[in-house]
Amino acid sequence: MEAKKLKKVIAMLVVAIALVSIVSLSGCTDTKEVESDTGVGKASAVLEPGPDGLTNEQRNVQRRLEEENSYGNLQWLYCISTYSGQIIYMSSVDGKVTSSGKRLTPTILGASGDWSDTWMRVNIGDESYRTQEVIQDDGTYGSSEPYIFWYDMNGNYHQQFMTGGVMVHISDYPIQVNDVILNIDALGENSTGWS
Repeated sequence: MEAKKLKKVIAMLVVAIALVSIVSLSGCTDTKEVESDTGVGKASAVLEPGPDGLTNEQRNVQRRLEEENSYGNLQWLYCISTYSGQIIYMSSVDGKVTSSGKRLTPTILGASGDWSDTWMRVNIGDESYRTQEVIQDDGTYGSSEPYIFWYDMNGNYHQQFMTGGVMVHISDYPIQVNDVILNIDALGENSTGWS
């Protein structure tokens, strides 16, 4: 009986050595770091979370979700010309601005044959469906328009979209935008290089 066990162990070792040899010969063990044309490699950093266990990025996202979805939230929307800096349109926002891509139900539903463990169940009306779309933090499906957001030193919220000739700015308080005057004469006669 011991001889059978020994043969089995030797056979497993031979298979393991063969697999290691195949992997090393195929180049799969190449662990060279990616670097730029100038020879600069990837950098990394160690982030230390705050006392709440969150990084600043996580805290900003959490705070935005809580404030934007609190009942009675009021924001201000400004459409500003990127050419002149003047306000084209201003409006109060009851609650928050919502992207047209947001939905209450997923847009991708699977047929019954497509259901697997990776699909999540969603009820629409009286019917049960499966989807691979993940519900977002705000309880909706779909995507938002790309934008940046931040809080200023007074704790006021700002959200900025850039679209063609119009810049959309959203804030949780009214902002004052000064008139912008473009004075071309101040540039001088040959400042553009034209004669």
